[in-house]
Amino acid sequence: MIARGAVVVAAVVAIVVLAGQLRIVRDVHHAERLAGSPAGAAESQALLEKAAADTSDTRPEVREVQLLLFSGKPVEALTVAQRVVRAEPDNAEAWLLVAKAADAAGSQKAVARAARARVAALVAMPAP
Repeated sequence: MIARGAVVVAAVVAIVVLAGQLRIVRDVHHAERLAGSPAGAAESQALLEKAAADTSDTRPEVREVQLLLFSGKPVEALTVAQRVVRAEPDNAEAWLLVAKAADAAGSQKAVARAARARVAALVAMPAP
């Protein structure tokens, strides 16, 4: 009887976790659809920030960087991209976005060069 109760508790916990992850995925998907229009950019950014706060996954933040670059906010994009690469130093996509944001910011050429060098090093790494 105790084993059956443990299975039920584990199933409930799994459902709660999966429901939370589903909401995050839904918010990111909705934000990506909104990002295509200038009017939806603010709502899209808010959804991505909310999704990023609810998960340790950096994909919402990567999408936020892309949105910020699209919206002409390279300094904000650079700040978010740098936060992503601190969390995931082997994330080549995030390093590439650091380079793009640094270039767009104009005064961050050294940061852009260092980010491109990191991307090149990551691409050259053998797969584990």
